[in-house]
Amino acid sequence: KVLYVVGEIEGSDTYLDILGNLIRLLFNEFTFEAVAPPPVEISAFRQANKNRLIINLVNFQEDLPNIPVENILMKLRLGGRKARQLLVLPEEKKIPFRATGDLIEFTVPRLETFRMLAVDYV
Repeated sequence: KVLYVVGEIEGSDTYLDILGNLIRLLFNEFTFEAVAPPPVEISAFRQANKNRLIINLVNFQEDLPNIPVENILMKLRLGGRKARQLLVLPEEKKIPFRATGDLIEFTVPRLETFRMLAVDYV
């Protein structure tokens, strides 16, 4: 399936809901969802050989220094896998999460500029 959009729809706050709805037409479920302000970018990478998913959050605001973002709510779908633990890296500090099947929900307590998390799964 392909979504082809002419113009800068993703660059305009006016059309963000429309873009989200168009993407939802292609996919029933997202791998992850977050409630965060626009300057926060989130990416996820699977490390299959370690049974781990790495999540990177970047807070890059136009005016510096960044204003920290508090309590980012996230939902993460593990594709049939079951989460064992959620860690802040590199400290390996555990973060509590709630699991329902292969979906986990958690809160990233504070994001200044960069935060890396790891979800270890089975």
